[in-house]
Amino acid sequence: MRGDKLRVIDSACYSIGRSDAAVIRVDCRATAMIDRALTLDLLPGELAVCRLEPGETVPSWAWIGAVVSVTRTTGELSVVCDAAAVPGDVTHTAGWRALRVRGPLDFDLVGILAGLSRTLAEAEVPIFAISTHDTDLVLVRQGQLERALRALDGAGHSIGNQDSSGVGTGGGGHAGSGG
Repeated sequence: MRGDKLRVIDSACYSIGRSDAAVIRVDCRATAMIDRALTLDLLPGELAVCRLEPGETVPSWAWIGAVVSVTRTTGELSVVCDAAAVPGDVTHTAGWRALRVRGPLDFDLVGILAGLSRTLAEAEVPIFAISTHDTDLVLVRQGQLERALRALDGAGHSIGNQDSSGVGTGGGGHAGSGG
C-alpha cells in the first residue's frame, strides 16, 4: 500500500488515493457531532505512558495519580499514570498532559475523538487517546501543549480548569487567545 494517501474531503467523505490507481471514496457516516464545540479540561500534572510485559502484574506505582489507565493485550501491559511514580528502569515516555472532554458523553455520540484528533493532526500535534465509560481524554506532550490549545481554540473548542502553570483559562479559549 505504499503511496497511499488519506485526505479529508469533507466531514462525511474521505478520499484514499494511490499514485497508480483511481481515487476510492469511503463514506464514514460522520454526524454533526464531529463539528460540535466541546469543552475540554486541562488536567494538572505530568503523565507517563509505560510499557510492561503482557504477563506482568500491575505494579503498585501504576495506581498513583489523578489519571490512571491500565490496558492489557496479548502483546503488552500499557500503563498511564503520574510520571513521578514511574521507576527509572521501566520503559516509558513521560511529559504527557491530559485534556478531558467534559462529560458524561452518551455512547451513541459519534465523532468526538475523530474531530479532536483531526484538529490536532492538522496542527501536527501527536496524541495518545484514552476512553472511559463517561468521557474521552486526549494526551498531548507538554512541548506541544500550547500548539494543541491554539488549534483546539481555533476549531471552536473551549479549554477549562486552569492549572497551576497558567495554561488554560477556566472559561473559554486558552491563555493568550483573547477569548
